[in-house]
Amino acid sequence: MVLYSRTHMVSWALLKELICVESFYTLSWGTLFGMTIWVTLIGNSLAVKAVPREPYRRLTAKWFPTYFGLTSALGTVMLGTYSYTHPDTIGYMFIKPLTPDALQGWVLTLLTVTNAVQFFYIGPRTEKVMFTRAAKERAEGKAFSDPTASDELQALSEEFFKLHGYSMVLNTVSIAALLFHGLWIGTFGAAGY
Repeated sequence: MVLYSRTHMVSWALLKELICVESFYTLSWGTLFGMTIWVTLIGNSLAVKAVPREPYRRLTAKWFPTYFGLTSALGTVMLGTYSYTHPDTIGYMFIKPLTPDALQGWVLTLLTVTNAVQFFYIGPRTEKVMFTRAAKERAEGKAFSDPTASDELQALSEEFFKLHGYSMVLNTVSIAALLFHGLWIGTFGAAGY
């Protein structure tokens, strides 16, 4: 990489240097981190407060599959890119798990797996229970929180909140992994240590 002083003008050569694997990787991380923070901590909190329950259900039924699909895909791309640019990553993950490359490989694997579990299992299951519970509420004419609601409606609510709790734990793990990896990139750069 050519170093440029502050007195040099921006040139095509400099701009071409900006288009590289490390830049793509850093932008991928930034997109994933920003999306995760927005959806998990900000956007969803605002939507819960601003949108009535039925439209909120429909919103999340569209929003979360897209979100978890994108986060799974970006995590996979990042793991593949990191492994490609750091060839020792995959091998060291099993024989030297605390080396820098292996540790980042495990962090990216954890990130990818948590989002894939959300996309393929937790999300669809939660959505199914959410809509089944809504139909049961309409049929009974009672809210899930009504103490006189049927045992079936209460069981559906319990299952929904259990799945929602699992989702929150997985989101927290995902945020922690992204934060750790972002601190790593910020300290050592996307190219490594």
